[in-house]
Amino acid sequence: MTSTELRMSASVTLAIEYGHFTVADQQLDDPAAGSRALDKALESPARVGAVRNVVAVLTPACDTYETPIALEVWSARPPTDAIKWDHEVEVDLLVPSGRLAVCTATSDPDIVEGVAPGSYRLLVSGGRFDPMPAMADSEQHFRLRLWPRPSPAPLLVVRSWPGWADF
Repeated sequence: MTSTELRMSASVTLAIEYGHFTVADQQLDDPAAGSRALDKALESPARVGAVRNVVAVLTPACDTYETPIALEVWSARPPTDAIKWDHEVEVDLLVPSGRLAVCTATSDPDIVEGVAPGSYRLLVSGGRFDPMPAMADSEQHFRLRLWPRPSPAPLLVVRSWPGWADF
């Protein structure tokens, strides 16, 4: 049996604007992919949208000064801890360059290097969601976990935050 190992971790802090952020391969092969991923997130009850090498994540707090985002790369599917999170969604993500860009609509991307080029499953976990956040005072935080995927899979809502019904 193969053990599951944490291969790398990184963290970024974003000032969320317009209620979303994206994680994408740094070398986008389609300039419109980010807009299509955001459209999918806006149309989906999952509040996450994916297009090949771009994932858009909606956030309950629309504008924050500091939203921490942890990124982890695992050798295989990591152990579950869904009970600790308000919202979790799995999607596919292609990372051909080995560098991930995490950013908002108006920020320069934070680049995370050291991800082996390949096809991944991405688990987006969000926590400390508040149905009436004081925007700048929001304590929301996210974790992005990646592991190699053997074949494509559909978007999967692992845990849904009930507060999304009010948005």
